[in-house]
Amino acid sequence: MINAIPPSFVKLRVPRGVRRPRFHRASRRFAVKKPSTRAAASTIAALLVLGCAPSTLRTVDVQDPHGDDRGPGTYAYPEGYPAGGFDLSGARLELRDDATVELSVRFATRVPVRRGVRLAQDLVRDVFLPTVDVYLDLDGEADSGVRELLPGRRARLSGRGGWELAVVLSPVPARVAELLEDPASNPQAAAARVVVPRNVTVRANRLIVSLPATLFGAAPLKRVGLAVVVTGTVYDATFRTEVQAQVRTWFVREITPKPGRCGRWEEAIDGAPCTFGGCGTCSRHPRVIDALHPTAGLQEEAMSRYVKGLIAEVPVVYVGRPEPSAPELPFAQVVERRGAILTARLPGDVDPSKLAAGRLLDGLDGEQRIKATVVVVSVVSKTLVVRVVDGKASDVTTVRFPADLRL
Repeated sequence: MINAIPPSFVKLRVPRGVRRPRFHRASRRFAVKKPSTRAAASTIAALLVLGCAPSTLRTVDVQDPHGDDRGPGTYAYPEGYPAGGFDLSGARLELRDDATVELSVRFATRVPVRRGVRLAQDLVRDVFLPTVDVYLDLDGEADSGVRELLPGRRARLSGRGGWELAVVLSPVPARVAELLEDPASNPQAAAARVVVPRNVTVRANRLIVSLPATLFGAAPLKRVGLAVVVTGTVYDATFRTEVQAQVRTWFVREITPKPGRCGRWEEAIDGAPCTFGGCGTCSRHPRVIDALHPTAGLQEEAMSRYVKGLIAEVPVVYVGRPEPSAPELPFAQVVERRGAILTARLPGDVDPSKLAAGRLLDGLDGEQRIKATVVVVSVVSKTLVVRVVDGKASDVTTVRFPADLRL
């Protein structure tokens, strides 16, 4: 689910040098009732600061509920990690000048730092514990950009939008950049921009970095979709292996059925025995501890999809524009089921010559929600045979076709 920020909860700050309009006290035409503290805390809170030109958006600030650092609602910290250390409280993007955007990610407590981590046999440093990914939808187009999060996270963005820019705040940036910024090891880097800054600053409860404004396009922050996720970081064992050996977890700390115990100098490639816990059977589970969204409960609902055999999702907050949408697409009604094999009748507005075997399509339920991914097995006349490869066949009532299959 993607949510746009309601205009009633957008705050505008008049810049310096601009006089505020004055209204007569006797007139109530301009009176605005302020929401209560309790109501404001449970609604989307975004701060939009305008420059002298009304079309220039200077700052985006999104808050996150306290105490939701449990992933889908079941995750727990490993023994030895500070409670609440991965609990997001907000994120802020500020256009400082025409050339720089400052990104600041806030936590509920001071950013946890581990002292004396041996990154190499002759290199010992103090490093912060969490890794933070910031995903930005810059074009606002449906079915555009990349929906899947970076490798190792095991989740994707909710809704129809995708990211064109990902910024990774990592305590071991050089090693992470070698994997994530290189299209040879990370194909996503060929489809979108992945940036791993080397200049991240830890300041009390914040991680701060300055980015070139050119990364955000011609009008930075004016129309942006924002998703932020927090994961654990694996770094202790990296000096003992080639960097490519980290492809399996991509420097992301694993989630296991029960929380592990930290303190050992030597760790496995997935961080064991110092692992987060609470993923149950731990099949297709996301490795995300917290995700940014002002609406309480939305994160848990999106991420717990993995329990049903679906891909976990993280919510997106859109500022300055509505959520991406697309025109209605053609679909076929399922008429027969045999295990994972489904048979459907092609509608008249779909070109069967374009439906080659192996084509992936969306499987929807009765409320037109995506419940599965299906692959085309065969097409004979107006009969379509597909096989469910992701999700449950029993949930699928219709098969949806992309726009390029229209006649």
